[in-house]
Amino acid sequence: GKNCHVSTGVVINGSVKIGSNTFIGSGSIIRESIKIGNNCVIGSGLIIKKDIKPLSILKKWEKLDKQNEKNYNFKRY
Repeated sequence: GKNCHVSTGVVINGSVKIGSNTFIGSGSIIRESIKIGNNCVIGSGLIIKKDIKPLSILKKWEKLDKQNEKNYNFKRY
C-alpha cells in the first residue's frame, strides 16, 4: 500500500499484502499469505500469523493498557 513504513529488522515471509498508511515495528515477523488492512500499527517484535483488520493497533499483550482496550481494535496475535 501507499505511505507504509516497515522498520529495520522486519522479516516478511512469502507473499504478503500490506494496506496503505500502515506502520510495522522493528523485529516483527509477518508469516506467508497474510493480509494487513489499511491504517494499522503493528508494534515491535510481534509475530503475525493471521490477517489483520483495517484500523487495528497491535502490541505486546502484557503491556496492553486496559483502558485503551475498550476504545480501540486491540487483538492478541
